[in-house]
Amino acid sequence: MASPSRTRVASPNVNVGVGYHQPSISTPSILSFGTDCRTRRMGKSQIEELHLSKIYYNGHLQWRFANARAEKAMVDQMRTAEKTLYSTWLSILQLRDSVTKQKIRMHILTHNLKLSSILKGQMTYLEEWANMDRDHSNSLSGAADALKASTLRLPVVDGATADIQKLEDAVASAMDVMRAIASSTLFLLSKVEKLNTLVTQLAGMTAQERALLDQCGDLLSTIAAMQVTHCSLRTNLLQLKHKPRLTYL
Repeated sequence: MASPSRTRVASPNVNVGVGYHQPSISTPSILSFGTDCRTRRMGKSQIEELHLSKIYYNGHLQWRFANARAEKAMVDQMRTAEKTLYSTWLSILQLRDSVTKQKIRMHILTHNLKLSSILKGQMTYLEEWANMDRDHSNSLSGAADALKASTLRLPVVDGATADIQKLEDAVASAMDVMRAIASSTLFLLSKVEKLNTLVTQLAGMTAQERALLDQCGDLLSTIAAMQVTHCSLRTNLLQLKHKPRLTYL
């Protein structure tokens, strides 16, 4: 079996770098360099080659250590950057959800204010209509009583007489009053019909808005649940990405 000290390398000119591989000389030959020099007679060229091989081997070990340390630093930096990115993403997502909820709340408040303003205006008209209805009812009652007094309660027995002209004037005046009351009643009736239509539409809009608000609440609950699931999936994905990866040189 050949002695380790007699082993020769292929070429002394070897590039030292990141991708450098261990020279072909065996480790015992390099480590026993001093022993071989003391116990055996070697040529000057063989001693120089062995010394150069030892230098190359030490350089190779140093480069492997430097590469491993640099790769470890890069992995740590990558993990730190991913954690920072994930924290920033969560903060932005929470801020976006908060802004969305505030927008929905403002939208609901705006609709409530519009509905309150519409109802407030209609309530004023309804209160005025109650007073007007009472006044018109009193007027109609008084007109009916006056007509009854002018016509039905006239004395027609025991030789009672009446002035035809005055009676005709009274009946004509009563007819004028009845026409005025009829026209006023028709005018008010058209207003009441329009108001009734508006109130019906308002009630429908109110019911529709309530249904939409309930639907919006259900959607917000669904979105919150989906958001929790999404965050959980993102966390699992980052944990899978952060698993340690073994590197063999």
